[in-house]
Amino acid sequence: MNTFIRNSASGIVAAVALAFGVSACGGSGTQPANDASAASPTTQPASPSTSATADFYTIVNDMSSDMCMEALVTGILQVDEQGCLVLEGDDEVPAIMPLLPKGSQISDKSVTLPDGTVLEIGKKVSLGGGFTNEERFVSKARKQCNTSSVYVVCHEQG
Repeated sequence: MNTFIRNSASGIVAAVALAFGVSACGGSGTQPANDASAASPTTQPASPSTSATADFYTIVNDMSSDMCMEALVTGILQVDEQGCLVLEGDDEVPAIMPLLPKGSQISDKSVTLPDGTVLEIGKKVSLGGGFTNEERFVSKARKQCNTSSVYVVCHEQG
């Protein structure tokens, strides 16, 4: 199990960013994350409908927004030993829990984002968005999945 100790928020975020290959994306400037300050997370064993279920834990943002941070993180999307949907990178860095945008469709093999982007579980993915330290998200990730690293995934990846 990974343990994550928050000594210095900026130092930890920098270490996570480097290990996972986070890079700034081009654009007209930095935009705030999916309005995380106004959102409440929905935590659930994932299931998009009554006909499809997934046997893992994830966090879905219950607010939608066109605004998003402009960073990129790359890792393997997988279900870890605790049953949590995470991005795994370097063994020395704790897993990153993606905060999925409202409207994401979740199955046992993939996540489909609102823009139609399909993220296959077990495959390397690159996600636009940015890290958050909002306690309501971080506390759920820490409690259920033993990670304090939460990445707000943009609802549009193109």
